[in-house]
Amino acid sequence: MAVYSFLSAFLFAAPAVAASAHAPQTDAEKTLDKILRTAEGDELILDNVLHRFPVPATKRVDYSKWLTPALIASLQAEQKRLLDQDCGGKYVEGDICGMDYNPLTCAQDTMAVHAYATLSESGDAVTITRAAVAYRMTHTGPGWRLDGIKCKELQFNFP
Repeated sequence: MAVYSFLSAFLFAAPAVAASAHAPQTDAEKTLDKILRTAEGDELILDNVLHRFPVPATKRVDYSKWLTPALIASLQAEQKRLLDQDCGGKYVEGDICGMDYNPLTCAQDTMAVHAYATLSESGDAVTITRAAVAYRMTHTGPGWRLDGIKCKELQFNFP
């Protein structure tokens, strides 16, 4: 299983890296880009990924084809931790109980630019940048899947 890490903490910190940013080119970059664009357009991202509440069939997105079970479990564990911490383990109408951001992009807003920059390549691993988030992709039988996310302050299934 090939593992690819997408590190992007340097995109805004290193002008040379930002200057080399490009549209997604590799299969792994293209898959990540498709996942993130879908997530940014999904108004029910938290329910589709975390299965908090039922989603109408017309708004349902099956992220299990793009996210590994380990990543989904990690995201659900963080949601439960926040729900317990913020609302005593129960959803309270009108209160923010748990995540209040898109856990795949680590942001509340969408990005205007979807650019990636390769920082290094070594064997079956490549490190590339996108915004201020690190992504680890794994190649499985069906193709590329998102397996880990490292936000500025949190990480999900990311060693």
